Order: sequence, then structure tokens, then C-alpha cells
Amino acid sequence: MCSTCNGFRYQNPGEKAVYLVIDGVRHHVPDELTYFNLWANWAGLQPGGAVIDIGAPLVSGSYLARERETGMVYLVGRTKRWIPNERILDQYAFDRSRIRTVNRASLPARGPDIPGR
Repeated sequence: MCSTCNGFRYQNPGEKAVYLVIDGVRHHVPDELTYFNLWANWAGLQPGGAVIDIGAPLVSGSYLARERETGMVYLVGRTKRWIPNERILDQYAFDRSRIRTVNRASLPARGPDIPGR
């Protein structure tokens, strides 16, 4: 587990797989649709990360959402995971222009908050 790696994206040279570290473990980003729901480009990928344990992959189609009712921003997949502040949003390098404004009722149940480093 590597909680100081939260928010980093890893891709080993010569491999297509991209991983995002959340909760100290790597989560496979399953496809380009999901990747570009979260980030604008491939900048910021780092080599390595192989020593970090692997967790469940992100759900295909995961995205960023702002609740219309509260203004809270979430990473949405199996659950909605609150991104508690701008610093953490920046640590993950999520693209703010990708955030969709949605009604609370359209989102899944709330999971744990997205942790910072």
C-alpha cells in the first residue's frame, strides 16, 4: 500500500495499461473512454508503480460529477466518492472541464471519500 502515491497515474514503458492510485492501491483504468472522462491528455503518466498492490479496476465509463443540489464533486463509478477539496482534485490532476453537473438522484450511493497524499 502506498498512500503517498494517491493520485498518481502509472504506465509501464511498452504497456498499454494505465493505473490510478486511490486508497494506496493501483486501479486499472479500463479504456480510453474512462481515461478521457477524467483527464484531458496523457500528460502526467509516470513509469513504474509495479510494487504497488492492485485493487479493483475502475468501472468502464467512470466520470466526474458535480451534484446540482450541493456543488459537491465526486468520482463516480460503483459508488460516488467525494473529492473533498481543490488540493486533492489537483493531486489527481482531474480535468475540471470534464466535470458533469447532475442531479443527486442520478448518482449511485456514496462510498469513501477520495484520499489525498
